[in-house]
Amino acid sequence: MNKVKSFLQYAPLTNRLTYLSAHQIAELFYRQVLASYDIASSEDLKKCVIFCCAHLSTAVNLSICNHWVSIFENVYLIPKKASLNTSLLCHVANPTRILQARERSDFDRTIGEIKAILSESDFPVIFFDIGGYFAPYVDEISELLGDRLRLVMEDTANGHVKYENTAYFATSASFKSVAYDSYKMAENVMVASIILGHLRSFIPDWSSYKSTLVIGYGRIGRSLCFGLRSRGVKNLVVVESDKARSFMAMAEGFPTLTPSQLSQEVSRFDYCFSMSGRHGVTPVVLSALKNNSYISVVTSYDDEFEKSIKDLFELGGREALRWDGKTINVVNSGRPINLSKFAVFDARNLSLHFLFGRIFASFLRSLGFEQVSDWEKIAYIDIINEIQS
Repeated sequence: MNKVKSFLQYAPLTNRLTYLSAHQIAELFYRQVLASYDIASSEDLKKCVIFCCAHLSTAVNLSICNHWVSIFENVYLIPKKASLNTSLLCHVANPTRILQARERSDFDRTIGEIKAILSESDFPVIFFDIGGYFAPYVDEISELLGDRLRLVMEDTANGHVKYENTAYFATSASFKSVAYDSYKMAENVMVASIILGHLRSFIPDWSSYKSTLVIGYGRIGRSLCFGLRSRGVKNLVVVESDKARSFMAMAEGFPTLTPSQLSQEVSRFDYCFSMSGRHGVTPVVLSALKNNSYISVVTSYDDEFEKSIKDLFELGGREALRWDGKTINVVNSGRPINLSKFAVFDARNLSLHFLFGRIFASFLRSLGFEQVSDWEKIAYIDIINEIQS
């Protein structure tokens, strides 16, 4: 039986309040989005199938999933295994619409389940992806569905790249991405803020006096670097292969190395934050870390660890890496540190609603509904009034 109501009855007070805030803000968003589109009847929203490969790790993620399930009858949630908080599963409004969480290497089994579901109707189909999980199969899916495939929506820059080599990306106008959306920028800053706010929970012996390596000077990496510096971290080095980003890091006062230059550093760093999204954790990085150091990832370890390191990590129990006589601790078992148990009820995640409102609006447009008013302006005012009241 669905236990979503028990969450509000038996969870600790602070947890209930955070979920209630997330739920109320989600309701404000989706009510305004629906009102701004020419939708004659809620029955029209039942005539589609939506597959969402998404995080289910925080109270805000839960509120988003529950609202989508309440609006669209045929939503199937595919929790990302790397960020799944299993204690939240029983609070999803319709548990029968949850597919098994699987890693990328086993995702073909999920695709098989999706094909079986698709064979049961001729409704239009939407795929929502966080991290490019559907990318290896999108050409096959597109050929199978034809005009039924109305939208493939990607949320991350890392996932966007995975789609770029597909025929579907090259030829279809129904691939959309919010990876570079203005609201995504706010999310990236929020991710860095959550990491900084919970550092001592992630790393028991955290000290601003120890040496820190940040791999990747993208939007999250840059925000993290500025946050670390504001907290007194002085021994901080950035590793960046992109020349423009490398120049920006140096111009903004952060010592910067290319991956090849890092090879000259041996057992220097106590902490490493990797957010390259492109297998930035290499043997060179591990060699640069000290014994009993800590490595943390923002995406999942299968995106950050080079294959040889990924295999070694999985064989070793997914808690630490043994490398060249050193023990390197892997924070949160290689899952995204901003989506750990410490961040489940972090109110800063509420900013996700702005981006997911736009994603939801894209669903409606792809199904042929026309926008007749500016929902963003109205929803923003409603939320500000809700917060200030």
